[in-house]
Amino acid sequence: RRLCGCGGSGCLSCAGTGFNGRIGLFEWLRMEQVLRELLDRGSIAEFTAAARAAIPQPLAAQGAVLLQLGLTTADELAAQLETA
Repeated sequence: RRLCGCGGSGCLSCAGTGFNGRIGLFEWLRMEQVLRELLDRGSIAEFTAAARAAIPQPLAAQGAVLLQLGLTTADELAAQLETA
């Protein structure tokens, strides 16, 4: 969720929640041939390692940028990363 202009303290605009709107965090993984082959062989651990290495910017890194920009809070980021 996007931090409201009130700085998170709550106001009429955010109905007292401290947040107003949402910001999307997305991970995108291109299924390259090497990843397909790892899945075909059933190498789940190898696939997971290769997939993590192939993701250009993980959710946690994207969230850290939003945190530095003051667009969200550490608590909200932690809550969203737990459900990802």
